[in-house]
Amino acid sequence: MTRSNPLLVLLPALAGCHLFSSGTIGTTCEDLPGGCSGDTAPDDTAPPGPYATHFVVGVTGQGAVTIRVLDGDENVLVEASTDDSRDPGPVAKDEAEERLFYYDNATRFLHVLALGADRVIQGAAPDSGASYIVVVDLEYHDGQLYALAPSALYRVDFETDTFATVVWEGSFFEARSVFSTPDGDLFVLDRGGTGGLPDLWRVDPGSGGITTPSPDFDDGQGRCAGGFLGPADQPWVCSRLGGVYAVADLASGDRTPAALPDAADLEALVGVSALDDVTDCEWDAEASRYLVSSPTAGILGIDTWNSVDQVVPPREGEVPFRAAFLPAPVAR
Repeated sequence: MTRSNPLLVLLPALAGCHLFSSGTIGTTCEDLPGGCSGDTAPDDTAPPGPYATHFVVGVTGQGAVTIRVLDGDENVLVEASTDDSRDPGPVAKDEAEERLFYYDNATRFLHVLALGADRVIQGAAPDSGASYIVVVDLEYHDGQLYALAPSALYRVDFETDTFATVVWEGSFFEARSVFSTPDGDLFVLDRGGTGGLPDLWRVDPGSGGITTPSPDFDDGQGRCAGGFLGPADQPWVCSRLGGVYAVADLASGDRTPAALPDAADLEALVGVSALDDVTDCEWDAEASRYLVSSPTAGILGIDTWNSVDQVVPPREGEVPFRAAFLPAPVAR
């Protein structure tokens, strides 16, 4: 099923909206949430960045769902729109072929936005007992697109326009995020694992085999708004408040966030003293900072010293519903 839908590539750069706040650290490294990493405090006079990460942002507004790819300077690289949705789902991007992916949970359709067309794939898996698939996260990994349902994992077969089961229905309890491991497998963050405590699963995408390297790694779901591969190529999670945590730390009983948005920065830049609706998070290794997505505040960059060093606010009349972050160099 193909419908005409122009894909605007390399749009004129929008005016950037970089907001920065300086400050000093009056404590030793032992007092900081991240502990002593050997780094020195940032030089307030140095320019920020580099910001090499692409943002894939989904927004609703003006009767349509729009997916945009922004570079680290907030310039729009690619933009595509499709019909409005009552239940918008996750977004992702194929860097090699410049394809954007968006799953609409109201219609159960995967939209493949590329080459000026909106290709629609029905969210159904012939080899599964599920009559329809609700998708909570998408991950483009090693040339394949994976769709995570609350209790299963699927691979999109673009030759047959169907979903193929990788991990069977009922394998997870309340899956929330799927993201790559450093050696070619996939991590799945399961918020409601055994006994209602979160589990981290490791999936072999070839065989569908799963193991649980970190079962019951935290004492509740509050720190599991999203998961990502973070510093030291280890799995990390974030809370709805924007705090980020290493799964290994939480498993050891350490509940101290490695970073948490500074309240003064939030007040000055976003107009709130605290976040409470973070839905997605990622690690920007190029700039050594965390990225969090909030439907009300937009996309925030947070350095390892808790400073909010960038805000990409929502445009007027639009509400961000999901964002994905791609640590890919931006051509200069």
